[in-house]
This record gives sequence, C-alpha cells and structure tokens, in this order.
Amino acid sequence: MRGSGLVEGMQAYKPHLLLILMNLGIAGLLVLTKSALSTGMSAPVLLVYQHVVATLVLTPMAYFEREKRPPLSFKILGWACILAFLEIMVVQFLYTVSLRFISASFQSTVTNAETAVTLVLALVFGQEKLGFWRIEGQAKVLGVVTSTVGSTVMVLWTGPTILKTLHIDGGSPSLDHVTGGLMLVLAMLAESTWFLLMGPAVRMYPEGSLMAMMSCFGTIQTTIVAAITERKASSWAIDFGGGLELATILYGGALAQGLSYYALAWCINKKGPVFTIAFSPLSIIGSCLLETILFGEPIYLGSILGAMMVVGGLYLLLWAQAKEAKAEMRRSGDGGTSTPLVA
Repeated sequence: MRGSGLVEGMQAYKPHLLLILMNLGIAGLLVLTKSALSTGMSAPVLLVYQHVVATLVLTPMAYFEREKRPPLSFKILGWACILAFLEIMVVQFLYTVSLRFISASFQSTVTNAETAVTLVLALVFGQEKLGFWRIEGQAKVLGVVTSTVGSTVMVLWTGPTILKTLHIDGGSPSLDHVTGGLMLVLAMLAESTWFLLMGPAVRMYPEGSLMAMMSCFGTIQTTIVAAITERKASSWAIDFGGGLELATILYGGALAQGLSYYALAWCINKKGPVFTIAFSPLSIIGSCLLETILFGEPIYLGSILGAMMVVGGLYLLLWAQAKEAKAEMRRSGDGGTSTPLVA
C-alpha cells in the first residue's frame, strides 16, 4: 500500500518536476545561446538549425500517437501554423536576437512578467477563476506580485557583493537595453497569447502530434526569414571549433525546445496556462547561477533576496491552485467527475 501511495504521489507531482527541469534547462540554453551569438553566429540561422533538430525529435512522438489522434484537418493545420508563428517566429526569434543586446539573466528576469500577463489574459478569456474575496484568490495575486517584484529587484537593485567575480573581465560592449527591452515586451505578449491558445489546441489534437507540426511549420517560417536576412553562404556554416555552436544547436533543438514543447503542451493540458507559466521564474535563478559559475559574474545581495521572493511567490500561486483543486474535488463528490490539479 505504501509503495502504491508513493507511486501515486510521484505521478501527482510529475508536472511540477517536468516544469522545474524544463525551466532550469532553458536557463542553460539562454547562456549557451548568448555565448554562441557572441562568436558571430546568426540568430535566424541558429533558430532554423535548432528547429530542424526539434522536429526530428518530436516526429517519433507523433508516430506513436497515430491510433488516438483524430483525422487531420485544415483547422488543425491552421492552429499549428498560428502556434508556430507565435512561439517560434515571434517569441523564439525575438528572444534569441535580444540576447545580442541584453544578458541572459536580464532576459529571464524581465520575462517573468509573463506570469502576470498570462493570469490577466486567462481571467479575461475565462480560462482561470480568481475569486479575490477568497484566501486562494488573494494568494494568487500576492504570489504573482511577489514573484514579479522579486525578479525586478534582481535587476534594479544590486546591493553589496556577496560573491566577487572569479576572474578579471577585459570589458564588454555596452548593451542597448531599450532595443532588447522592446523585443522582450513583444515576445512576452506573444508568448502569453500562445499559452492561452494552447489550452483549446491540445484538447483538439494530441500534444506530440501538435508540437511536431508546430515545430515543422516553425522551421519553414524561420528558414524563409533566414534566407532573406542571411544571404551569404558563410552565415549558414557551423563552426565546429570548440563545439559551442554545435552544442547550442543540439541542446537547444533536442532538449530545451523539442522536448520542452511537448512538456509545455502536456502540462497546459493537465494544469492550465497559468500553472505552467508560473514556473518560469526558476530560469532567472538558473541563469544567474550559470553566469556566475561559467563566466565569473559576481553575486549580489539583490540577486539573493530577489530569488527568495521569486520562489516564495511561486509557492503561493501553487498553494492557491492546489487549494482550489481540492475544493473542486469536494464539490464534485470526491473528484468523481473532475480532473484534480495534481493528478
């Protein structure tokens, strides 16, 4: 009995574990991507190669879903094309290009506002219920605000140095935060919209098949843009010296994008868009740690306090949604006709 309870408990927290690992993996991709772009690699070309790999990874998943998916229609193809345009052509393209102007930790921090934007849009379109006068609704708002304030603190207030830089940097070019910031705002709005559209999309078609089509359409779209912007053959060449560019392509395509797309679709189907995006602040902490370990960036008190607020806000939001799920199960007669949040 204890063994079966342990298995059920692990199944219950599978989405939590997936999202934690995925966001830490994305933090690694951000640092790798910035390093690859600093060597002169083209951002559009990098996206093309990554999504070729992602499509190859996701296609077998679509094959194994062939018996349970409905017949393919123009409606499904249209959804996949729109999702690809939002997530790959707009979000991933702007995120990747913005790393030429801003740091990886700054990008992941600013995009933490996606949680708040997605919550507001989900409330507007009826995909999320707030119930502000209940403790759960107040905890949701407090959690989002706390997490957003924490991520803002990490950027705007450094405080005293806790861990000094491990090496002397010879200087870096000035960063155009205005340009990078505008890119992030557009990407953030597009991704919040993508999260909301994913809800009805994954109810129409299995996650693996839908993500495989999305990745394929995204590859076509980014190839067209890259062919227009990068006309020199040298821009398409991969520098195998040191393996940085190849590692960024394979890691980003197979894990941080290919499998992550499937994990996101599955978690949105199980838990909803707000729950899924609530884990994005973890990429902030991962980016800061990786930049410190790999590039000797110093750690400041503001980063530590901000990270604590980010984690605290995430906990409040998850606690509120878990309480609402339990209340819903009780109202439906011990969950007989509803899907619990942590199932």
